[in-house]
Amino acid sequence: MPTLVVHQAVATIAREGSAKAADELGGQSYYNAEISVDGEPRGVLFGELRTLRVYEGDDGATWDRQGIATFRFSPRDTIVVAGVVTYPAGQMHSPNGKPFWRVITGGTGEFAGAHGEVESVRSEDGTFTHTFSL
Repeated sequence: MPTLVVHQAVATIAREGSAKAADELGGQSYYNAEISVDGEPRGVLFGELRTLRVYEGDDGATWDRQGIATFRFSPRDTIVVAGVVTYPAGQMHSPNGKPFWRVITGGTGEFAGAHGEVESVRSEDGTFTHTFSL
């Protein structure tokens, strides 16, 4: 199964409504970030997160957020991913160093017919590494 490793710069994040409203059930946030492959700039990542569940988990207050993200390598070449990720309440990002997975729902151009999964890991500096299994 071919792999593609994409590095994501620190994202610009916007929350819908007030910061508090974005953290509550149904709250939304949006983000974008530059992406690179093998150290070369390759495009932009666009994403959206919606809080679907707020509950007390094993590690305290927890949010389940459903997201969709488009990795745009060019206007023609994209990969789209989607899934639910668990976040500690009050955090805009997944915990540093803890991987999470989303399904590849499709692609265009060079990635037409793409399927599989992507493993994403946040680094302490706020960047991410996304490893696609295509």
